[in-house]
Amino acid sequence: MNPVNDWSTVDQSLRLHLIRHGETAWSLSGQHTRRTDVGLTTHGEAQARSLGPRLDAIRFASVLTSPASRARRTCELAGPRGAPFEFARR
Repeated sequence: MNPVNDWSTVDQSLRLHLIRHGETAWSLSGQHTRRTDVGLTTHGEAQARSLGPRLDAIRFASVLTSPASRARRTCELAGPRGAPFEFARR
């Protein structure tokens, strides 16, 4: 087994999951949005929804998301269900 992927020896009391927002028109064209608030494309919303079932298997204590609409919408569509959401300040 590859030791990098062997989580059996890792203390699992804290895990951090990083999830990037779904596709936007700008990410599709290779542009960087930085502080520009660009929403998700239809495909980006589908990407977020498809992530939901994978997140359902994880029990989150809390969720922190960017206030950008693309990040908020990804979080709303993907879940995780039942965890409190907190929006980071810019």
